[in-house]
Amino acid sequence: MRRNVIKVHPLKPVPGCLNARAGRNFIAALLLAPTLLLHNAMAQSNSQGNSQSIETSWFEIEILAFSRDNSQRLLEQFPPKVTEVATRGSVDLLSPLYQPDLTAILLAAPACPKPEVALSTDPELSLATADVTAPLFATDEASLAAYQFQQSAFKLPHSDGYQPLPELCAIDHKFNKALNAPLNASLPGAVLIRQQPPAQLPLTPAGQEQHQPQPYLAPESALQLKDLAYQLQHRGNHQLLLHTAWRQPLSGKRAARPYRWFAGSNFGQQFDYFGRAKASAIQPATDSNGQLLQQITALEQALAKNPATPLAELQPAFNQQSNDPVWQLDGLVKVYSERMLFAETDFNLRRLSADGSTLSTYHSNDQTRLLIGEVHYLDHPHLGLVLQIRRFAPPLLPTIENAAAPGTQP
Repeated sequence: MRRNVIKVHPLKPVPGCLNARAGRNFIAALLLAPTLLLHNAMAQSNSQGNSQSIETSWFEIEILAFSRDNSQRLLEQFPPKVTEVATRGSVDLLSPLYQPDLTAILLAAPACPKPEVALSTDPELSLATADVTAPLFATDEASLAAYQFQQSAFKLPHSDGYQPLPELCAIDHKFNKALNAPLNASLPGAVLIRQQPPAQLPLTPAGQEQHQPQPYLAPESALQLKDLAYQLQHRGNHQLLLHTAWRQPLSGKRAARPYRWFAGSNFGQQFDYFGRAKASAIQPATDSNGQLLQQITALEQALAKNPATPLAELQPAFNQQSNDPVWQLDGLVKVYSERMLFAETDFNLRRLSADGSTLSTYHSNDQTRLLIGEVHYLDHPHLGLVLQIRRFAPPLLPTIENAAAPGTQP
């Protein structure tokens, strides 16, 4: 009977780290704990799938990411320069969960017919009057100006009532392709309204049970390292940030695409990507209102000069006030096959100071060989990553014979 050997793969020795060996020994002990005896089942699936081709097989990859506070016990000094992780071109399985793109729904909507008569302006029909739709919370000049501008974009020429413009019921495909933005940013009256990312992400993002032809998030039932996650979650000075799994086929190093993973808190309200405090976080509210008024005025002037200007050309002026997410953990995992299986990791871990005034960033990247069914631990003074890759057998599609209606004779 084949024994499972759980190997620990440290990133690299950390000079000056007084407690690095103790930390590695603790994690190794967790990985070797009896609570992880479920690897026997994985070993069986591994032996059954050895004859399959790597390039045509599907794999399930589980990841655990956690931070630990060793700042008071470390002698090593990390450089203050922030290393940017290039996420462009990566596969993002998380954003559709938190910021879904509704463009496809909009394109599928039928065009709305134009009204043959003007809307009623009878005072008794309160829903058709503009006074009722005025926001009660708009007590400052900036909010009122933003509201008035949005309403003017939807105002019909023959009525004081408000309805969406008929031509906006079905947006031209070329327009959406050029804009490449969510639905809210595709409507003139909602240029300033964009769906903001959440302030905190769930610990265990999960997908659906149904298999998909493209890479996808695995359901929560597929997670096999829950015992380890529980122990890390209750370990002092440790914070579990992410526990998820995804399914994908593998390819060679050149063709393989990295997968982006982010987790934890969103510091985008106070800091930019490089840890610099944003002006909006330190300026009083009156300054922010003044900037909003200036942006609204600039948009009105641009539309007055050229009403046919695409919204995509106007968006950069307003992206300044949007808060791009700055995640506590953000990086890439690239798994590929070159006769053997390998994983490349590239992550930034951010940590907020006790007084909330500074945001420190710690960079970690490494390459390690993966063995099917084994647990791999990547060591870093501030960040820990646990990876496991397993074979996944997609469900077979029904054949013509098996697809016959119940009760019928072949």
